[in-house]
Amino acid sequence: MTFEDERDGWWMASDGNLYPPESHPDYRAVPSLASVTTALTPTRNSIGSNARFKRLPYGGTCMTCGAVIPKGADGWHDPTVSRVSCSNCPPSTSPLEPIESTKAMRTNPAGGTSALAIGQTRNKSNWVKGAAGEYLMATALHTAVGDNAVVLNDRAVPQSRANIDHVVIASSGVWIIDSKLWKGLIRVKTVGGILSASQKLMVGNRDESACTEKIYSQVIPIANLLGDLRIPVRPALVFIDGDWGSGVALRAIQNRPYEMLGVIVAWPKAIIAKIREDGPLSGEDVTTIAGTLDAALPPAT
Repeated sequence: MTFEDERDGWWMASDGNLYPPESHPDYRAVPSLASVTTALTPTRNSIGSNARFKRLPYGGTCMTCGAVIPKGADGWHDPTVSRVSCSNCPPSTSPLEPIESTKAMRTNPAGGTSALAIGQTRNKSNWVKGAAGEYLMATALHTAVGDNAVVLNDRAVPQSRANIDHVVIASSGVWIIDSKLWKGLIRVKTVGGILSASQKLMVGNRDESACTEKIYSQVIPIANLLGDLRIPVRPALVFIDGDWGSGVALRAIQNRPYEMLGVIVAWPKAIIAKIREDGPLSGEDVTTIAGTLDAALPPAT
């Protein structure tokens, strides 16, 4: 029985006893996202010799042949670069070639792709309208952030049927954006007394405050994937072409959005300004985190 054959890493020595993985002469710890960036740089066209053959709970896209790997299928996973390949494409034994830009990442669906498919299947106009909002926001993000950030559109939430409209990785942090194309006057107002004040998000006559809580069902899985609370994960609720009324004029000039329960509530121009702010992540960090999330969050389509 060899070190590589042990599922949990324990190995049997010549004395017949089992020992923990870190005591093996060939043991090599897998670096964490927080401690290593260059070692986790995504690769192009293949994964390396550190790959292990295993069940892939999230599936993915084969980095060698481009085939779609279904969720739960067997394949190769390289933890040092967070990449997968199908069972027909064994790992490369040649040195890993770093990507030259984030454009080498797997095909990214246009915003609203899954919502449009659902709307057409169910013949429901509200899904199609939602798809339009996601598409407009995706286009604005890609145009505005350029090469200074990575935008992932329409990605599935791990262990959930939900999807994330947009994930943006920039110096300012990892942004989880839920885009809405809703009618009605948008207001963030404070209610209650001095000691019991709270905020409400009103769209027309509807209380949509729960939207700022629901987005944490997307934020928390992403934070768990990253496993490092020093990486800012910033939720945002963005209204496309929303009616904010005249009371927001000064905020609009200053690109100063609202904030509820830690969630930025904004119009597109304001959220783009926030994304483009300086932050704690280096360009290398952005590439590393983007590669990790790209591999872990399959397209929702």
